[in-house]
Amino acid sequence: MIGKVITLAFIGMFAVGALRQIKAELAIFAALVTGGFILLLILEELSSIISVFSTLNVTSVGGELTINIIKIIGIGYITEYSASICDDYGTRSLAKKIQLAGKISIFGMSMPILLNIMTMVANFAK
Repeated sequence: MIGKVITLAFIGMFAVGALRQIKAELAIFAALVTGGFILLLILEELSSIISVFSTLNVTSVGGELTINIIKIIGIGYITEYSASICDDYGTRSLAKKIQLAGKISIFGMSMPILLNIMTMVANFAK
């Protein structure tokens, strides 16, 4: 799968480079279309990962913790992808703001995990 993604990315990169010299508006469209096709390739792999996580029992011990960790990973990926898109289109300041928002969101979601770990350590110390 990664070979297909890299090949498609290089084809898109060359298309964007060529179109940028001819007509800049088409270059943006080519980059969006290439990104969309790459996402479609990734969805196949992502669906198998989601099916593994869907088998987890949320009511079991650590189930809620696992769900929070999955959400944090998702926020990290979405944040990075969104910031990369902004950066590609020359809005680096917006990309930095997205990254900051993602970091704050991840920090906030990690608080229950940190509190859970601190509680476990305190219980072991008793």
